[in-house]
Amino acid sequence: MFFTKLSYFLFCFILVSTNLAFAQKKTKNEQIQLWIEQGEAEWEVSNYLDAIAWFDKAIKADSNRAEVYFKRAKSWVQLKKYENALKDLLIADSLGYKDSEHDLYLGVSWFGLKHYDKALNFFKKFEETVPKDSLQEASLYVYLAESYKELGKKKNAAKAYQKAVELKPDDADIYFLRANFWAMQEEWKEALEDVKKTLALNPRFWKAYKLKAEILFKQGKDQASTEAWQVYFSKQPDKKKITAQDYSLYAYSLAQLKQYPKAIEAIGKAISLNKDNPEWYFERANYYILQKKFSKALQDTQQAIALDSKDLSYFQQRAFLYYQLKRYEEALSDYTFLAQQDEKNPENHYRVAELKFLLNKTPQEYHQDVLAAYQLGYPKEKMLPQLQPYTEKKLGKPKRKRFLCFF
Repeated sequence: MFFTKLSYFLFCFILVSTNLAFAQKKTKNEQIQLWIEQGEAEWEVSNYLDAIAWFDKAIKADSNRAEVYFKRAKSWVQLKKYENALKDLLIADSLGYKDSEHDLYLGVSWFGLKHYDKALNFFKKFEETVPKDSLQEASLYVYLAESYKELGKKKNAAKAYQKAVELKPDDADIYFLRANFWAMQEEWKEALEDVKKTLALNPRFWKAYKLKAEILFKQGKDQASTEAWQVYFSKQPDKKKITAQDYSLYAYSLAQLKQYPKAIEAIGKAISLNKDNPEWYFERANYYILQKKFSKALQDTQQAIALDSKDLSYFQQRAFLYYQLKRYEEALSDYTFLAQQDEKNPENHYRVAELKFLLNKTPQEYHQDVLAAYQLGYPKEKMLPQLQPYTEKKLGKPKRKRFLCFF
């Protein structure tokens, strides 16, 4: 009788324990599913960091759920954390996860990491399964086009862009990407046509206004370029996004139109954005030179040299300015330095000779400089008349006076 009661007790205990474990497992699974659904809800409203936090909880509770790694990878992609995305995708793959978008996100991750060959392989695999005439198909062809572009496969890229445009003819982004592609190939007509389509679909697409200005600048259409830059500056909603390079290109176009004060004002804005770039000071110095404001040009050139003492073009400009300002000793110092740095430059050798002459040095001190300049190709007719004879004759040593002794 005792054993019968004991057996019954054990049976009840095991039954209760089993039911409790089952209930706990069910509760855990329900909790994990709730976290996954919460993550998906956050993903749908673009709260990707919050989505990742929910997926993290689900993975910590059960690290064998392949689909959760995939969902978290999609969030990492949206945040452009491609290394994290790739890691999750590979884990999902190792757990046997199968999804129609898996190859697409692998391609996007490799693309984001600039491994375009690997990206292209996955995009091609996805192309075999992507639903026809879907939004995914249009995105795929954009990525294919961009991958081909990066790999230098221009014909393939052009075909893929065309396919993307056909699938989504009302997408301004696709036209803009193709406009950039045409610009890289210097196909200016096609590039401007796509910029026009971009702006027709989205008049607020400020990057398209900038691209238009850059294309016109590269075409050398200075008037149209300055007008396009002005439109871009007015359309850009965040003025902080206007770069020093933008102002520099605008300034150059203005200078080509001989609007030097405006060019100086524009390059001044570039300098205010980047005070440590010697090129902007050098550029402004050039505009001052075109106005014959040599003292101001010298100040900017000095600043360029202070920021970069290795660029000989800055020294060349300073030597020229010293010469124009009749600061001959300083000009001679710079031209002597330049002649030593580039022994085959006839201009520098001639300037050394000319400055020595202007500083009343003896013919013996500048004769070799004249001769070197002439032999390197400096035109004789461009030399000072007083220096031209030294291209033809050799200076002999001064004759010693002879003393006759008579005994």
